[in-house]
Amino acid sequence: MQIGIIGLSLSGKSTLFSAMTGSHALAHPAQSGKGQFQVATIKVPDPRLEPLAQMFHPEKVTPASIEYLDFPGPPSGTKHPLLLVPQAREVDALALVVRAFEDDRVVHPLGGINVVRDLNYVETETILADLQIIENRLERVKKEGMKGEQLLQLEADLLSHCQSALQEGTPLRLLEFSEEDRKRLRGFQLLTLKPVLVIVNLGEQDLGGEAFSHLLAQATLREKQGICRVTGVCGKLEAEIGELPEEERGAFLRAMGIERPALEKVITLSYELLGLISFFTVGKDEVKAWTIPAGTPAMKAAAVIHSDMERGFIRAEVIPWEDLVRTGSMAAARDLGHLRIEGKGYVIQDGEVMHVRFHL
Repeated sequence: MQIGIIGLSLSGKSTLFSAMTGSHALAHPAQSGKGQFQVATIKVPDPRLEPLAQMFHPEKVTPASIEYLDFPGPPSGTKHPLLLVPQAREVDALALVVRAFEDDRVVHPLGGINVVRDLNYVETETILADLQIIENRLERVKKEGMKGEQLLQLEADLLSHCQSALQEGTPLRLLEFSEEDRKRLRGFQLLTLKPVLVIVNLGEQDLGGEAFSHLLAQATLREKQGICRVTGVCGKLEAEIGELPEEERGAFLRAMGIERPALEKVITLSYELLGLISFFTVGKDEVKAWTIPAGTPAMKAAAVIHSDMERGFIRAEVIPWEDLVRTGSMAAARDLGHLRIEGKGYVIQDGEVMHVRFHL
């Protein structure tokens, strides 16, 4: 799963990306035919892994991971404060960084701190970008001529519906589409259909208190707009945390009165936004977290581990991780009746440990 980080120039999005990199992974430049950007594969913090590892003493422990892409900002000297690169259309969700920190040395490109204005600006730009794609396609469809082509007519009707909504300033994530319509729209990679995580980049003085609550309340209005989550982060502080050695971070957080790095919350919200859950496989070789969409049946979840497991699926042995930890071993869980036998249609739940029985 990939999340693309966008934001107005001087919003601090690259600082946040660097902070996430320092805390959880190493970033590297990536190149596509459409330009260069930074990629970081982030380990997803999951406290459930530790007690499972203590049980099995595996050779390695592998958390789930998620990729964040830091797209370049507009070239220096340009008046436009937002650059929507083509790669932004290819990610699963967008993380929109909105500046809320004051800094006299860094002039805001729109003339001052205003969270709602910045959100509206970015939303308008994504709407206009999608509208151009929709209108270009509609024009081509008309040139091709319908001539009784039912599929083309269905596409034209769907695109006209999207065009009307965008012209009224409505992002497409607020509309309801059938599964068939979503499949038709998938190839257009529309920005306003993507889930959005709004990250309000705060100053240290704004953490907690009225200023913090007010800024988040302004941004949280977006949570009412479909697939969206909102959180507040102090990028500067998170970058300092990320630069500390692992053994010193706990003491620093306690001194600052912080329970955990805010960027861990960003990762958790990213999972929620995309409707993802984790299940575990355990053993002496490895304890590992696997990522699947919520609602995934056992046979499809097995395919995430290995395609052979899906092809030869017989059954899955499933147990909630806390029940496994409480009973002390797979054998004890089986004897006590906590280890359930489930078929291919069983929907895997977040935090379950699964052992797949298969035969080829």
